[in-house]
Amino acid sequence: MTGNLSCKPAQIATLLVLSLTTAVFAQESKSLAQQVGVYHWGGKHASGYSSGIRDLTSLNARIVRLTISPQLHRDYNQGPACLPNFTLSGALDNPDLLSALAHPQLEVIMITTYDGAGFGDCFTHPYLNPEWYTPGNTERIVSEYSEFVHRLHVLLQGTGKRLILSNWEGDNALYCGQAYSYLHSDVFREQCLAAYPLAYGGNRGPQDSVKGMVLWLKARYLGMTSGRERAKLSGLTGVQVESAIEFCSLSMLRSHGLQSVLYDVLPSVAFDYISYSAYESLTAADPASALRADLNRIQMLTGTKRIILGEVGFSRSRLGDRQIEAIHKVTNAAIEWGVPYIILWNLYDQDVENDYGLFDLEGRISTLGIEYSRMLSLESK
Repeated sequence: MTGNLSCKPAQIATLLVLSLTTAVFAQESKSLAQQVGVYHWGGKHASGYSSGIRDLTSLNARIVRLTISPQLHRDYNQGPACLPNFTLSGALDNPDLLSALAHPQLEVIMITTYDGAGFGDCFTHPYLNPEWYTPGNTERIVSEYSEFVHRLHVLLQGTGKRLILSNWEGDNALYCGQAYSYLHSDVFREQCLAAYPLAYGGNRGPQDSVKGMVLWLKARYLGMTSGRERAKLSGLTGVQVESAIEFCSLSMLRSHGLQSVLYDVLPSVAFDYISYSAYESLTAADPASALRADLNRIQMLTGTKRIILGEVGFSRSRLGDRQIEAIHKVTNAAIEWGVPYIILWNLYDQDVENDYGLFDLEGRISTLGIEYSRMLSLESK
């Protein structure tokens, strides 16, 4: 699990810089705050959860995406340690995290979750090894998600919040963190396959991990369902907890004869939403048209229109002045199609080459932050 890699050719996951005209704002602002949120995952200026939430909500945001995993301290610049004996439910004892989740301005919180049962050492991926799924280990996954979901209901009851629990870019998870590099770089692919048994708990290659991912997502969903049922029996209301499965390869892998989440995992598992990390669409010559067509294709393949854009973006330094038109077209295309939520990457810049943040490396608001805030401010008027 890492936030630094994606299915797109660019080195790091990108984001949207929303330098649009006032006329565009007026066109898009009808329900913008209820649809467009921001990923808060790492970045040089990140310092825990709640400080980032303060920065984000100061821009009038109501939607955020966070991560919770055994490496949460590392992800949010709180230390290098992989948390021992981690559980998702136990993470809610962290007052910084709980403060972020409970922020009254936030209405929708998407959470990238990795359980302690299957990712406890922050390095190997036994949760993707089908042979790991003994009855006992399967029950550990189910129980961890049941406890987590039930406790979310306990802590956030009556708030009206919607929480959506997701994985991160499943295709990358299958291909050593970089599906694009696996496909296009002989050197990377050879290194990946050589290290695969060690990194993936004995798996011989991605084909084994596809089977493991199906078992993992089934156990997650069973645990979430159990947690929701327990909350209902306890009379806990006023909060929704739902599931999403994220992928990032639409046709890139399949067209080269490789397995992918969309074609080889999703048909076998249950979900409430699909999350598409949409860089494959955004690298097309006409990103907006490609996105519309790709959303139609995803709907046809999965039978659902509940498709979240879990990551979207264009680098402000790479596109320059062309970024404005690109953002306009892509944002409009997604909203007009009916995407329920769009998540922009990222709250904070990662480094000098990856200048995608609403806030830069020094914590100063960027063009993205200014324009994002202005869009949502117009909506409230």
